[in-house]
Parts: sequence; structure tokens; C-alpha cells
Amino acid sequence: FPYFGEVNYTAVSHLSSGNVIIRIQPPQREPANLVLHVRPPARFGSLRSVMVNGQPWTRFGPEEVDLGALTRETTVNCQFK
Repeated sequence: FPYFGEVNYTAVSHLSSGNVIIRIQPPQREPANLVLHVRPPARFGSLRSVMVNGQPWTRFGPEEVDLGALTRETTVNCQFK
């Protein structure tokens, strides 16, 4: 597949509340369609809700978030069951 550049991210988990916050810095060369795979320990269950840059997000499944083409730094807040 074509090379689109470096992707940087940080993830902070808040296990007591079943929450993971991920900050993504997408490639600067060109936008890339990104799918974020989030696999917490089984006891946390699957993704229940997702916020992207503070807005409710509906394009997610049990363990993945479809972010589409990112052009700027993005914060993803994942809440588990």
C-alpha cells in the first residue's frame, strides 16, 4: 500500500472508569484514512461510546473506530461497557 507518512499517538487509560483517551497526530504529507483498533482487557467489554474532538461519534464497532481522513491532531475518547 502507499506510504502516507508517520502517525504519532499517545494513549491514557482510566481503568477505574472504563475510559481510554487517545491523541493522534496524523501524517503531514497527505491525509490518511485511519481506523483505530482498541482492544481493552476482556473484563471491560466492547466499546460503548466514542467522542472525537469532544463530539459524539457513531462510526465505531466493538473494537475499532473509523476516523476517516484525518488532517489535524485528533482526540478520541473511548468508553467501554
